[in-house]
Amino acid sequence: VLNIYRCNSMKELFETQGMNNNNGDSGCDEGNGCIPAIPRLNNIIMLPNLKILKIEDCGHLEHVFTFSALGSLRQLEELTIEKCKAMKVIVKEEDEYGEQTTKTSSKEVVVFPRLKSIELENLQELMGFYLGKNEIQWPSLDKVMIKNCPEMMVFAPGESTVPKRKYINTSFGIYGMEEVLETQGMNNNNDDNCCDDGNGGIPRLNNVIMFPNIKILQISNCGSLEHIFTFSALESLMQLKELTIADCKAMKVIVKEEYDVEQTRVLKAVVFSCLKSITLCHLPELVGFFLGKNEFWWPSLDKVTIIDCPQMMVFTPGESTTPHLKYIHSSLGKHTLECGLNFQVTTTAYHQ
Repeated sequence: VLNIYRCNSMKELFETQGMNNNNGDSGCDEGNGCIPAIPRLNNIIMLPNLKILKIEDCGHLEHVFTFSALGSLRQLEELTIEKCKAMKVIVKEEDEYGEQTTKTSSKEVVVFPRLKSIELENLQELMGFYLGKNEIQWPSLDKVMIKNCPEMMVFAPGESTVPKRKYINTSFGIYGMEEVLETQGMNNNNDDNCCDDGNGGIPRLNNVIMFPNIKILQISNCGSLEHIFTFSALESLMQLKELTIADCKAMKVIVKEEYDVEQTRVLKAVVFSCLKSITLCHLPELVGFFLGKNEFWWPSLDKVTIIDCPQMMVFTPGESTTPHLKYIHSSLGKHTLECGLNFQVTTTAYHQ
């Protein structure tokens, strides 16, 4: 276990072998003549069995690991980084000689075989976990918490495999994402840079690839977010059980319509086979869950809560089948399903 707390002068935590080798065989600082030589931190040699790493309130630390240090972290189980105001990435890219660079590192696959938990909280400058395109595998990861990281637009641009990931708990700041779940097809059009042309080269979030088995999705306080899913991303959400969206002032729809190459609407039926709960709260601009005329099947849905969504006039215009849903909960009380999911949540009703 390694806990680092309030080390405000620390600028680098783990160095690469290449950088340390420049200082001779001893791996030590030369000292000032009065103080004995101090071994330089090199987790490739010194911390091969590190299981828990917690770093908090280190104001000058811009990254935690260099890419070449990752091979020594095969025992790491828990990673927690909090209140590091200068932190930009967790893993910094390097070139083939170990020098720190903004260019993409080698294409080798990175594996965190034992990492179970990642917590990133109150990191005001964090842009992502890692900005290289390497594939990352997380066979044991089952908890990810990201809170108050307003500049974070991507976790890792390369493909990530997370077989045990059940939910991601997030609270992105009001300047957070413009789109949460993109389609694979949209991202494939941008393979060279994985960026949105209108976003100043900011990597676009893609957790259709990152979290294929996501079961719980909670999003709150994302002031610029206008929708959560694109229609073609729905096929990747077959394991989703709980969906909660709250306090997103620009949210207009949960699922955005898409058109085919001939600019006609895609009208295939949608099945959320595992979804049991939908909660929509304090969404002042929300017009509906989905505005297309596609048919929706919700065989497991048994709880829907809609509170303070004054512009919402329809859930889905197309037919919705909900065999287990008995009521819709709202700020006005319970509503029966005489009209299906499309009960009248009118602005007038909220002002009564």
